Amino acid sequence: LEAGHEKSLPYQDDFSTDKGWIQDWGGARMTPDGLAVSAEVDTSGASVYLDGTYTWRDYTMNADIIWIDGEAVSLVARHQKDTDFIACTYTKNFVVLDQTTNGKKERIAESRFASPLEYGRTSLGISVVGKKIRCLRDSKEVLAYEDPGAGLKTGGIGFKLWSSRLGQSRAVVSGVRVTHETP
Repeated sequence: LEAGHEKSLPYQDDFSTDKGWIQDWGGARMTPDGLAVSAEVDTSGASVYLDGTYTWRDYTMNADIIWIDGEAVSLVARHQKDTDFIACTYTKNFVVLDQTTNGKKERIAESRFASPLEYGRTSLGISVVGKKIRCLRDSKEVLAYEDPGAGLKTGGIGFKLWSSRLGQSRAVVSGVRVTHETP
């Protein structure tokens, strides 16, 4: 129950203990290396979110990730439930910004990387400040979008993995840093 209490910003997690990460799909477990997120043998991906962050408004999340397998890694922001969130989805060659509302996914923007994103250690991020949404790679902006509508104003953080092959998505999140931002 304590893990579900509201968390405050700034927030940091090294995954030495479980601070309330909820497995939504696929598999997730704490390991000495961090939060291991992976598809199960009968799923094409996995997702987790941090309980107690649904009231967060304007923030930037940076995550240290070891990408092991799969076609896409997503950083989720303004997660209210699995049917309402914003995601920066990273593939080897592209970053895609999606917004899912009432379970309906809409591609908002995309950009091709100058150099491919390879398996292994990487630093990825997502920033949601007011109407501005940014996707980050190595703390540098790789995609930005200004939401002209109301959009999602609050919600927490999470991670999603995906592959077209069952059981073939794996990553370890070794660290997360979330800072409060002012619009």
